[in-house]
Amino acid sequence: MSAEELKLLDELFEQCQYQDSLDMIEKLTDRDNCEVKWRLARTVFFLSKQSTIDDEKERLVREAFEHASTALETDGDNFGANKWYGAILSEKAALDGVTERIKQLENVQKHFQRAVSLNGTSDPGIWHMLGQFNYKLSEVNWITRKLINSVAPNPPTASYAEALECFSKAETIKPNFYALNLLYLGKCHLALKQSADAKAWLERAAAVEVRCEDDRICREEATELLKKLEADLLFSKCKFRDTYELLSRKHSTDPDFETLWRLCRVIYSISRELAVDEQKAKELAALIYEGFEYAKQALALQPDVSKSHKYYAIFLAEKTGIEGLKERVLQLSTILRHLRRATELDEQDPFAWFVLGRFYHKLASLAWFQKKMIHTFTTDIPDATYDDALQYFERAEQLEPNFFPLNHLMLGETLIALKKPQQARPFLELAANQTAPYTADDQEAKREAKALLKKL
Repeated sequence: MSAEELKLLDELFEQCQYQDSLDMIEKLTDRDNCEVKWRLARTVFFLSKQSTIDDEKERLVREAFEHASTALETDGDNFGANKWYGAILSEKAALDGVTERIKQLENVQKHFQRAVSLNGTSDPGIWHMLGQFNYKLSEVNWITRKLINSVAPNPPTASYAEALECFSKAETIKPNFYALNLLYLGKCHLALKQSADAKAWLERAAAVEVRCEDDRICREEATELLKKLEADLLFSKCKFRDTYELLSRKHSTDPDFETLWRLCRVIYSISRELAVDEQKAKELAALIYEGFEYAKQALALQPDVSKSHKYYAIFLAEKTGIEGLKERVLQLSTILRHLRRATELDEQDPFAWFVLGRFYHKLASLAWFQKKMIHTFTTDIPDATYDDALQYFERAEQLEPNFFPLNHLMLGETLIALKKPQQARPFLELAANQTAPYTADDQEAKREAKALLKKL
């Protein structure tokens, strides 16, 4: 085995000629050499990515892991052996079930970090792998995080910012070396709510030449994310009708979860605009029922995602409001259960905390005779106080200060109800003094806050 032969193997790999790479390795006389073994593991691993047959894909992953294990046993301080052992162990553990995958998280991270210490200045691939590791850890929901903590004594933690740093380092070392690195740079910026940066990377990812399966995945996912990003940008500019039309067209061809929850979001915003015009009551009702159907579909597709529960609760409340007091009362506990679930699954969503606070505020503000009338329908009524409502509105504000003028209004109203008018005033002033109230909710917050300030 010569340096020229190793260089040729690397060139074949970079050109996505995996079968040619395997054929060449099988002709080498020194196949037990560590440098050959980890390259063999790498090649077989990428052949598994190309396979569309599940049994064959699994067989190739396990074969690749055997080669990677042999390489690591041959030389535990070899860069390539550590790098590809970590990558293939992660995939193999996923085949062995959730518990095994969690148990191996620390081991995968250990080998990635060891590889970085051996050759982190010149190899972009290891930084991409570490970035993917951090990204996937960052996106786990509350349930998965709880499971991880119960299975692993010292589970790794990560953030989107850490993932972005890794992908950025990879791109700095070798620009455009890997299509998926462009995609994940875009996804990190999306997760960090940096839309302009996300758009730039995703456009590059959507334009890559397709030479292998990873390139195809990159193009398809980036193209879909750009469509959703366009909808998000329209929504952020309060162009709700345009957003609705764009998402409706998308839903007609591909009713995926990401489209469904965005439809729920924009329909709710449009409904808030219609609610102030009594002449549009029929249009409002039709829209609420449409939103409820989308929310049901979203919940069925992703029952462990916060947005599913949040929008299901919102539209169930709106729908039962149309259907009458009895139906609304009978669904109170169900609405609350989904709102609580939403905040459990995503503790960082300020709007979910706001909606939960508003639910408690409305229950706390019921007069005694209203509560007595409600008891004629059901005794299953959640207990609620203004103190409960206040803690949820405050939680929303702590997570994202000034994110929503209506939250300022509700903080003010709640503090007034708790006989704390001086504490209420600053929040009411924030709501009343908006310089550019764009939405119906903004306008309501401004109008109601001014009225309350006059009474203080």
